Amino acid sequence: MPFFLEFLSHYFITVILCLGMAIIIFSNKDLDKKYLTPMKECTFTILILTIVEYLEYYFGKVEIFPTFTPARLVFCALGYTLRPLVLLEVCQMFVKKKKTMLFLTLPEFFNLFVSFSCFFTGISYSFSSTNHFMRGPLGYTPHVVTFFYLIVLIYFTFSEFHQKDYISGALLLYLSLISVLAIVLESESQPKGDRYYVDFQGICTGAFAVGTFLYYVYIHVQITRRDVITGLLNRRCFFVDSRAKRKVSGIICLDMNDLKKINDEIGHNAGDKALAAIGEAISSSLVRGTAGYRVGGDEFAILFFNLNETAIKDVEAKLRAELKQITYTCAIGVAIRQPDEDVDVLIQRVDKLMYENKAETKAQPAKR
Repeated sequence: MPFFLEFLSHYFITVILCLGMAIIIFSNKDLDKKYLTPMKECTFTILILTIVEYLEYYFGKVEIFPTFTPARLVFCALGYTLRPLVLLEVCQMFVKKKKTMLFLTLPEFFNLFVSFSCFFTGISYSFSSTNHFMRGPLGYTPHVVTFFYLIVLIYFTFSEFHQKDYISGALLLYLSLISVLAIVLESESQPKGDRYYVDFQGICTGAFAVGTFLYYVYIHVQITRRDVITGLLNRRCFFVDSRAKRKVSGIICLDMNDLKKINDEIGHNAGDKALAAIGEAISSSLVRGTAGYRVGGDEFAILFFNLNETAIKDVEAKLRAELKQITYTCAIGVAIRQPDEDVDVLIQRVDKLMYENKAETKAQPAKR
């Protein structure tokens, strides 16, 4: 089979998916650069990885190269180095401190050292005189480092988007599993004579490409569902979630005091900082089965799903404690859903309680 056609037979889906991703990413004007730049780097790395992997596969064909060639060693080392790098590039979108990024790069530097040690020792892997792969004691280092970055990425994702729901967890677990499974399957391809009787060539980069695309979609959806200033879910999500199949068992509504005064007297930047501070206080109070929203200019809400009165009161207490740590005041209304009570009635009731509280707190200045 001609060289180029054989390459496409293994990597066609991966290549067209990466090229499509590149078009989408470079034309995207909605996401912040901190998300777009790592995605660009990741897509480019996957494209390079497909070429490197195929060249290693090509130079490993014993019917063409019956004896070992140094070129295969080079491409094998590059491939094992680039695989964890794909996930490291995605992780960097969540890193804010240089020290943290430096710490995260240490496993990849170790992997780089181990992968290229094949030129001097067989501790990672080597090739026989008949051009067959032989794994050494540290031959699984790239796999371990890749798995480490998967764990880090999941942690960063949940921290960034304050996700505590099963759907997000299931998606991230799925993306992790397809990557791990692909790495295991490809590493277990076994030679038999001059052919592979279990040939998973290209499955790893394909899984990375699919995973990167799905993760990009996930990030994009999370960003568009959220308020830019506070990071909380937006008004549309509030109305969708309040009428979802999960039963709403309670609501907390908040209304910030004197936002207009802060905007007029100090400036809109100060107003945005105030909103962000309240958003952070709400996010810090959330537990599994809850979600926080910015439903208006100075209005916020927390929905409770299938939680009892005790759990709702615990979150309320935690929220009030968080709000005491910032320099702004809010009116708060808390309502627990009664049996067979309509959600719209519940919302009206909690709004009434909030405005009653607002009348009491209005005399307090917004800044202490």
